[in-house]
Amino acid sequence: RNKQRHLPPSTMTTRASKVFAIHRFIAFASGATMLFFAEDATTGFSTGSNPATFQDTVVCRSCAASILCLSLLVHTARFFSPAEQDTIARCMFFSFLAVAAVFARLSDTGPLSDADRIALVSSTAAFAGLAMAYAWACLDPRIVRNTESPPPSALSPAFGFHNAVGFASGSLSLLYPAGFYELPQKYLSLSMDSSPTTNELVLVSMWGGFILNFSLLAGRAPRFSLRSQRIFAQIMVIQFIGLTLLYAFYWDRLNDLYRFGGVPTFLCCAGFYVYGLVRRTREPAGTKKD
Repeated sequence: RNKQRHLPPSTMTTRASKVFAIHRFIAFASGATMLFFAEDATTGFSTGSNPATFQDTVVCRSCAASILCLSLLVHTARFFSPAEQDTIARCMFFSFLAVAAVFARLSDTGPLSDADRIALVSSTAAFAGLAMAYAWACLDPRIVRNTESPPPSALSPAFGFHNAVGFASGSLSLLYPAGFYELPQKYLSLSMDSSPTTNELVLVSMWGGFILNFSLLAGRAPRFSLRSQRIFAQIMVIQFIGLTLLYAFYWDRLNDLYRFGGVPTFLCCAGFYVYGLVRRTREPAGTKKD
């Protein structure tokens, strides 16, 4: 036990690293299931357990892409510094608690079929369990939180843009999923082929929780070491490029919201991150590196 206290920060076993080690498998299994078995995964949320529509599966696979990237993040975050792990754990706790609260409210509104209520209650329990696990991680007494603000890095503009866009879209999707469709249709004149189903709105709300989570992390990422900033940025590039490829594959069947709202946003976020990563590699040879 005394020996562990003298280990380098990156190898000290924290509560957060223990939660990350378990969560990565849960997130990977959930994301893979939602990606490859979207029709089956979404049926449980539909009113009357109706078969999933095409839009339902698109939102489900979009959410799956974010969950898979989250599993990659918590996998790599096990080797971050304890203070950085604590920051990630706090963002996870807030986002999972918010999703659990929204799903608890949805499960108590109705009328709902037995299948719908079971799906919502089980999802609420899963997110509440994750929130409790991360609450335990945030209470690690050994963590010394860093209050210093490091100088801006080449990735700072990308973090700022992602934080602003992600927080706005994530909060809207989580708390008012219908507005995810109504506002662009009203103010941007984007056409919708049909009104969103109840199933689709629930999935949008879930995806909004993960969007919000990543935006919170982007807002705190400038406090990370340069190495950790680059790892987070690379995972975000994977997420946004993956979402772009997903929408490109279904392009002919997508409505205007996903074509001219989602794809440009994904490409802008990916572009900001790639530009920051490239700028970092082109810094002068005498520049101090982490």
